[in-house]
Amino acid sequence: MTLKRFQILFSVVHLCIVLCPSFISGQEAIIKLPRDSRIVVTAIEYKIHFIDARLDTLSLGQIQKGLLNRVVTAGFEQPLSAVLNELVEQPTIVENAPLLYIKINKLKISERTTASREMASCEIIADFIAEDGDGYLLLDQQAIMLSNPGIDVTASHGQNIIDGLKQLLRQFTQNNRPLKIAVDKNELLQATKYSNQDLAILTVQNPNKGLYFNFLEYRNNQPGETKDYEAIVHGKADAEFQKIKIRSSSNGKVMHDLWGFSDGRHAYIKIGHDFFRLSTENDSITFLMSVYDPNYGALVAGGLLGGMIGGAIVGALADGHDQLTLYLDPVNGEYSQINSGKTSDENLAHLIFFRNEKSNELDNYDILLNGDQIGTISSHKEIVELRIPLMEVSALFEGSAGQSIIFDQIEEGTIYIQSTTKGKEEIFKLLSKDQASYHLQIIRNYQKRQK
Repeated sequence: MTLKRFQILFSVVHLCIVLCPSFISGQEAIIKLPRDSRIVVTAIEYKIHFIDARLDTLSLGQIQKGLLNRVVTAGFEQPLSAVLNELVEQPTIVENAPLLYIKINKLKISERTTASREMASCEIIADFIAEDGDGYLLLDQQAIMLSNPGIDVTASHGQNIIDGLKQLLRQFTQNNRPLKIAVDKNELLQATKYSNQDLAILTVQNPNKGLYFNFLEYRNNQPGETKDYEAIVHGKADAEFQKIKIRSSSNGKVMHDLWGFSDGRHAYIKIGHDFFRLSTENDSITFLMSVYDPNYGALVAGGLLGGMIGGAIVGALADGHDQLTLYLDPVNGEYSQINSGKTSDENLAHLIFFRNEKSNELDNYDILLNGDQIGTISSHKEIVELRIPLMEVSALFEGSAGQSIIFDQIEEGTIYIQSTTKGKEEIFKLLSKDQASYHLQIIRNYQKRQK
């Protein structure tokens, strides 16, 4: 998945990170919600708080713009979590109700054009995580895919997002909470596979037969429809790339809005009008994307996968290859050339905040990312280690004294940030490994003596 640029402002009076005004600088189209949009929730006993756990927190997807249907990146004017938290109203909730975190792992809009109409689509995948004493419990995971046709569907994306969120919440209230999985605080804030959760599709040899209407149905090996359909396969059995037409048995209509399909031996993901066979091995989900289809004399992947994948297609053709191996992310169902399904540290940057000062103050300062707390640091000697996803980012770390640290991206490795005090003002300093090692050793020795 191509990661877009976004800006982060670390406000160090409370070690807060908030978005800069130029948050939307990478957007070519702004998505507007319908006027006076509200999502009124009365059937949930928790106080709702949305968390944006997507790796690409800037983009909502790509839409078509102008008479030539130019593909552009679209997004909100404000951070996604701020927009969603503003939407929700809970008139019956009590003040001391426990929090329910709705972690958005995927919220993506898209458009496609046929001979006679356009289609606007919206896909949302979310986890529902509740406070449980001093910890957290994963109560439920829900996904929704919806679409609606029209002559010009660009204006309908905002309503699709509202409708999708309402349906997601409705599905949560109607579910009997089959999950009660302990979640670590670091897992709460990251789009990651939970260490205490097994993914069903990775544990079976042959997936259950049926139709998948969203990614979670595939991942959970629970097709949404197992009877009312007829699948007509145009091609060799077990082929990596299939032309499959699926009709409803009850009314004979072709079923277009599918995530995928299983014939009982293999599962397939639907991309465009085609189906690609999924393989599971070593906790990874992969499929081969055909670069060139000799039967149709056209690029199969070219119009479907842009950005990084588009560049890979050019490279594959230059090397004489006609297929790409793509990985399916087990959290959000996105596909890329990078195996983001691995939960090892190779996909995360190591962020170390530390304070090598003594203080009589007992305050703890929150560390917020896009409005969501990712950690705390005390005013005394302390080391806070965080893991954050690798991302292309124009990051501004700024202290209340006006000093700032700017760098272009968060890459593999460790970032050392020292919190210091000048008078009564908090200041951040970015240090090298050698500089930080001196302070970290002093802090660790101090902590050992305190124990």
